[in-house]
Amino acid sequence: MLPGILAIVQPTMGEPVYLRCYFPDNKTEVMITADEANSAVSVALPSTGYSGKMAAAFTASEVRFQGTHVAYVLNRTDLTVIRTIRMINSSDSGKCAIEKAPKRAF
Repeated sequence: MLPGILAIVQPTMGEPVYLRCYFPDNKTEVMITADEANSAVSVALPSTGYSGKMAAAFTASEVRFQGTHVAYVLNRTDLTVIRTIRMINSSDSGKCAIEKAPKRAF
């Protein structure tokens, strides 16, 4: 395929999207930064101080990403998220809201 045609066919990927997700069953908040241009997601759990970056698969309807012990499926339409914690074979669901990009000093 010619490079000029490829640019027309592929959608442009924007800036990272910042999400605040809440899992009501265990009252957990998870901060997610979805970076489609780099096929990556950063996850932070404010309650524990954990943060990490994971490879992600982006489709038109969902984003899938996983770490060693946990996997996420984020619905891009309604912003629901399913989290599976493999080490205890448990799943829960939450709801996300889009946040503004944080202001940076540099």
